[in-house]
Amino acid sequence: MTEVQQCMLGAGGTWRMLTLTIAHSADDALKPLLNGLYAALIMWKKNGTVARLWASGVQASIRCVEVTWGNWHGWHPHVHILCCEYGQMTPEDTETLSIAWRNAVHACIGAAHVPDIVKGCYWSEKTCDTSAADEKSAENAARYIAKAGLEMVSKKTGRNSGRFSQWQLAELAVKCGGMYAEKWMEYYAATKGHRLLEQSASAKRARKTYRESLLSETIPDETPETQRFVRFTVSGDELRVMREAELRVSPAVMSEVLEAVRTSSDPEATFREHIKGLSIIMARRATLARDGPGG
Repeated sequence: MTEVQQCMLGAGGTWRMLTLTIAHSADDALKPLLNGLYAALIMWKKNGTVARLWASGVQASIRCVEVTWGNWHGWHPHVHILCCEYGQMTPEDTETLSIAWRNAVHACIGAAHVPDIVKGCYWSEKTCDTSAADEKSAENAARYIAKAGLEMVSKKTGRNSGRFSQWQLAELAVKCGGMYAEKWMEYYAATKGHRLLEQSASAKRARKTYRESLLSETIPDETPETQRFVRFTVSGDELRVMREAELRVSPAVMSEVLEAVRTSSDPEATFREHIKGLSIIMARRATLARDGPGG
């Protein structure tokens, strides 16, 4: 189970996605766009009206900055904010948030990047209820996260759409080089030092509470036949690979590997395969970062 799921289950309630975008073109370089996006986000959150609406309407939040690149429209950095709401915001509230966002973008990036008042700030129509905090809620949260884009990869990206996620660009950089390698290096340089996924203080507290509740659950005297314990030796080098991959590939790497091991008919072999794959991915990225597209 990912940290995002744990936050959602710990906070409970109804979750909904708010997306913030900026206008962009194929000629825009990513670094000034992304730096401006982060600056605008800080200004927007500090706006007094936005802060009051947030305090009265949002119980907890998880923010993800996603960056895609397209052949026709160039770089597209945007923000997804998963919100646990006290109550659904009104259209007037949303318009207030949108106006404040447009003003922040204008101040931080310029008039050319001010988004449409509707498309620049909008709520998803679908919500996710995790109030029960049970297995069904966990499954609902996982599906909602994937659809919302908090897995860091948009389901709408790929060759057919003409848009690529950062990890698809990395894969194409290794396989094809050329333009894709240049774009990956531009992404790598622009995002260095930026935190792409961030949880609010209340979301972190909810995650901590949920983890503690799991640890405090009473273990039954008799283990059900359907429950299976897996044990094998993991080396220090393998642990270091997973820790490094959490920083360089995805913060959800360890939970994903352990889930794959848990459901595998050959847990140890599955674990070794994942470690080998992560090592290859990080080695390729290190080579790209060191030698550049022409190395």
